[in-house]
Amino acid sequence: MSLNIKFLRGFILTSCMLFFLVNSAVARTYKMATLPSIGWSAYNVADSKGFWKEEGLEVQVAHLTTSEYIRKVVQNKLDFFSLPTALVGDFRNAGIPLVFLGAMDISAGGKVVIQKKNLSNGSLRGVTVGIFTNGSTTKYLLARYLKTQGLTLKDVNFEVLPIDQLTNKFVANELQAVVLFGFHKQRAINEGNGLIVAASKGDFMETHGVGLREDNYVTIPPKDLSKLFRGWVKAVQWLKDPKNWKEYHKIVNEQTFKTAPEISEKALREMLKEIIFLPPQKLRQFNQSKLPKLFSQMRRIFAREGLMKKKVHDEFTWEKVMKNQILVKTLAQVSKTPAKH
Repeated sequence: MSLNIKFLRGFILTSCMLFFLVNSAVARTYKMATLPSIGWSAYNVADSKGFWKEEGLEVQVAHLTTSEYIRKVVQNKLDFFSLPTALVGDFRNAGIPLVFLGAMDISAGGKVVIQKKNLSNGSLRGVTVGIFTNGSTTKYLLARYLKTQGLTLKDVNFEVLPIDQLTNKFVANELQAVVLFGFHKQRAINEGNGLIVAASKGDFMETHGVGLREDNYVTIPPKDLSKLFRGWVKAVQWLKDPKNWKEYHKIVNEQTFKTAPEISEKALREMLKEIIFLPPQKLRQFNQSKLPKLFSQMRRIFAREGLMKKKVHDEFTWEKVMKNQILVKTLAQVSKTPAKH
């Protein structure tokens, strides 16, 4: 009897150890990428402050240049990446099946269309517009503005250059109109006699969130996605707290804009005016009611302006592309939980 009990205890102990080792071995460390954008600084906060670790999630955040970012997405080297909603369409158009996990923040005018104040007739018809990428991330805003003027993208010409070169050419009067963001737009206004005619807010609203490849999405447990969102919510709550301002400013410089010149506190405050971090309950409502309408509008514009191949457009549906159910559920849960940070 004694021998059987010892054997049973040993068997149970060995089984528990094997269970622990197997689960430790298969635990995933997720790779995430961000670009230098203030709206995505919350991911850097979640990483720096250990909010994902608190949720039991391991996430490595890489701060990439635009070319590095695109290459890693194409090569399937990332699990998650921050991106504007319209960029999902560009990647799918290029044969890379991305899905979007929902709107995490909302643009409040960060991206703008600027033209010369003295532009003849004030019309962009026949004008060469400078854009920093030849895709929907720039053309989507421009297309919506042109529609209000009775124009389409076919009525203008394009020159694609890095954003600093675009700004230089606009200031030097070599371009009459540009699509810009960040501190570049202020320079175009102050030094280039520029006038903002459209901004990514209000009727021209844009959203940003987390994207990933469709084949990777089906392999990630829903509980891990919920942990990702919970860590992000904690980060937003933390960065909004005035007592964390100094540390947040440091994180922004050391991580979010690590490849850019140092961002002053004044500049950071101005940047934050261009992004909206909604509280969980309101963000949940936005994802349920407003986001579907914005997606339908984007889909119509992609078709009208020829920004998407027909076959791709036929599959570019809410059910196929937008996977925000877990975000909505998580936001509903955290709305009922008092903030601890």
